[in-house]
Parts: sequence; structure tokens; C-alpha cells
Amino acid sequence: MSDELFILNCADMSTGPNGENFTFDERLAEIASRFGKDADAYKKCVIEVEKLKADKRLAKIR
Repeated sequence: MSDELFILNCADMSTGPNGENFTFDERLAEIASRFGKDADAYKKCVIEVEKLKADKRLAKIR
């Protein structure tokens, strides 16, 4: 994942629909509440969050 995509995904997965600051887990819960846990959008976000959490670059921005 490029640095730009990493930053974009981190921003997307840590910001709520109204600009609130969310943890990744809070953001996933918010997405699940809107779409349901069976929705493709939610499942894709879960995979993305797993990638972000495993990425060593995350420690540099936290």
C-alpha cells in the first residue's frame, strides 16, 4: 500500500460521518450499524482495518 493510500485509509477509518474522531473499532461499529455486518462494505472495511493495524507505519502516526 502506498504512503498516500495508507494515510487516506487511516483518515477514513478514524473519522465518523460527521467528522468525529473515532478509533478503528468505533468506526467499524458505526459502519456495521448503518450497513449490517453482512454487508460487503462492512466486510471490506474489516479487512482494511486489519491491514492498517498490522502496518508498521501506524506506530509512527499515533
